[in-house]
Amino acid sequence: MKKAKKLLVSMFMFMAMLFIFTYSEPVEAATKKLADAKYLDGKSVANEDSIITPTGKSYTKNVVKFDASLDAWASYDLAKKYDVFKGVFVTSASTGSGNFEITFYGDGKQLKTYKGITNSNQNIKFSINVKGIKTLKIESNNIGSWGNGFVYIANGVFENSNTNPKTIT
Repeated sequence: MKKAKKLLVSMFMFMAMLFIFTYSEPVEAATKKLADAKYLDGKSVANEDSIITPTGKSYTKNVVKFDASLDAWASYDLAKKYDVFKGVFVTSASTGSGNFEITFYGDGKQLKTYKGITNSNQNIKFSINVKGIKTLKIESNNIGSWGNGFVYIANGVFENSNTNPKTIT
């Protein structure tokens, strides 16, 4: 009788563990590159393979180009999955005498504006709190000269701190 009880308890434990692992939600990716994020809409924005800054620094793969002279913008679906968006603002060697502003909006609310991005003031690192945000909109503006008003977000990454699976109990 004792053996049957132990066997029954062991089977119950195995079934409980199987249930928990079977009904756990998958772990969300801890990071997502801006170039790979779910793009919703925008104007005069493009993913680029690479960029070389006026100082000769090179960025490859995760580069998004905004034509700020045309008030470029893009919106991305974050689905409330991320806590932080960070990266670096850069210009290209072909950028004229632009003076750029980048503004971030989360679900229609202004989060942060960065001003004074120029050929001589670039490689500006940024970090934006996007916790609980469904849609992120990034707007660019060139308040400097009109031509070749390109500003880039390089190494843009969305991060979350949720690395543990959610378990249905």
